[in-house]
Amino acid sequence: MKKLLLLALLIGGYHGSLSAATQENSVNPICSAQNFDKFLSTFANDIEVQKKFIVLPLQSDSVDAMAEPEPKTVTKMLDLSALHFPLMPSTRKQINDGLKLSYKRINVGEVEVKLVKDDTDYQMTFFFRNDGCWKLYRINNDSL
Repeated sequence: MKKLLLLALLIGGYHGSLSAATQENSVNPICSAQNFDKFLSTFANDIEVQKKFIVLPLQSDSVDAMAEPEPKTVTKMLDLSALHFPLMPSTRKQINDGLKLSYKRINVGEVEVKLVKDDTDYQMTFFFRNDGCWKLYRINNDSL
């Protein structure tokens, strides 16, 4: 049921004022709502929101498939100029590309969002933390 609600929210998108959503103040609808489902829908579907609600430098983990003697995880700390937007594909792109979204709460104020594509090695994980506003603080690309 929770996944169906999330999918409906993602497909419907956030219909609030996007200009208000990008203001940094206590009346910011994304921050004041504290509703992760609404935030995630807005984040996935609005590049300006993605640019605003990230922790910099952003931790980026990926797999170096060419490492010897076996693949290994490489961690980079990326500033805004090193990021390529969108960081997370839009709901429409997720559907068109056959991606499946799921998420789980890691602990209070932290959520892990996973995008996978069946029968492929595509697996992206996005880590969000609520420090007054939900913000992306880490991306893990386990795709080979």
